[in-house]
Amino acid sequence: MDSLKLTTRTTSIELRNGKLVNVSAGKDEETIFREYRGGWAVGNDMLSVKRAATLFPGGHLGPGERGRDWKPEFKIDPRTVELDDKLELINQVSSQLSLAGVKSIINYDDAVVSDDFLGDRNLRQEYSLVKMTVTAIASKSGKLQRNWRSYGGIGGFELLRKLEGINEIAEIAKELLSAKKAPAGQKTVILDPDFTGVLAHEAFGHAAEADHVVGKNSVLDGLIGERVASDQVSIIDDASLNAFGSYGFDRDGVQSQKTIIVEDGILKGLLHSRETAGKLGSVSTGNCRGRVGQVRMSNTFIDKGKHKLDEMIAETKHGLLLIGSAGGTTSPGLGVFNFNAKYGFIIKNGEKTNMVRDVSLLGQTLETLKQVDAVSDDQPILKMGICGKGGERARVSLGGPFVRTNALVG
Repeated sequence: MDSLKLTTRTTSIELRNGKLVNVSAGKDEETIFREYRGGWAVGNDMLSVKRAATLFPGGHLGPGERGRDWKPEFKIDPRTVELDDKLELINQVSSQLSLAGVKSIINYDDAVVSDDFLGDRNLRQEYSLVKMTVTAIASKSGKLQRNWRSYGGIGGFELLRKLEGINEIAEIAKELLSAKKAPAGQKTVILDPDFTGVLAHEAFGHAAEADHVVGKNSVLDGLIGERVASDQVSIIDDASLNAFGSYGFDRDGVQSQKTIIVEDGILKGLLHSRETAGKLGSVSTGNCRGRVGQVRMSNTFIDKGKHKLDEMIAETKHGLLLIGSAGGTTSPGLGVFNFNAKYGFIIKNGEKTNMVRDVSLLGQTLETLKQVDAVSDDQPILKMGICGKGGERARVSLGGPFVRTNALVG
């Protein structure tokens, strides 16, 4: 049996058009006892969990590297910043957007977290995170368009001291009011780092979570060692980076690490917890992040390639450059996706031209990755995200460089 003591101190603030609509702050504490015997017995009472565990037939967890304590440094503990000072910062951003001629929604969140893992390995990790999401809403003749951007990461309040690009958020929202809808059809598309990250995380990454493979709900089942993408594509999950999805050790007490999922188009392995490692004869990759052994991604991205973005655009006679992510759907079992971009630009005769809106990309995950013919040499850019799975939420980062492929635009 092992136990997890989770302590989180949080502040959340929401401002809409300069009006304060929500403030909450508090402290959550929970101790979770877990025992694995071919299935998980989980609860807040140790004796009850022990009794429940006897109902399972028995089983074993796979191996994993012992974790180490983790406490990343930060300068300004958000708990030491007065609420009035946090509100002042948010109001400054709201005023700036108002002067730019748009309405706004600003969501601020901070948390100071400590996790204690007690069992065959006693570990502790402590970290702070801050996040501010700024949304600009432009309107004209009854039409509305939005654009947004998030700031922050793992660290202290200092991460929000210099917020760049606020006016740009507003200007793009206003430009979208006059943008035309994107032309539909099978097209060459260049994905920006945000959209590349959605392809890596949502379309492909969930299928690489080994609990989906165990449950026969992954298009990657049985494909280790096989080609799943073009030789331009390498996909990595790395919880040891300094990024929003990072951690020191997972819920099994296994050390965070870099995992190469795809290398030059070949599927090299899956993301594992100790449970899935035991079931599939593998080793944990340190990706257990749920109460009951759920496998979750951390910082997932397509690695940089060898091409220049300018050359990728110049080589494209007709196509689209897609910018940002605005949600969508995917199925790891069927291997299909339907994602929306924030906006895009038409590429005509090798030049980026008019802005377009309402851009959707549809396709089969593996076929779309096999169609990749160029990946830019930019260092992968990771954006912050919150991923939901099985009723639980996890911090993640996702991204990459610019990627060119062929897919159906809806």
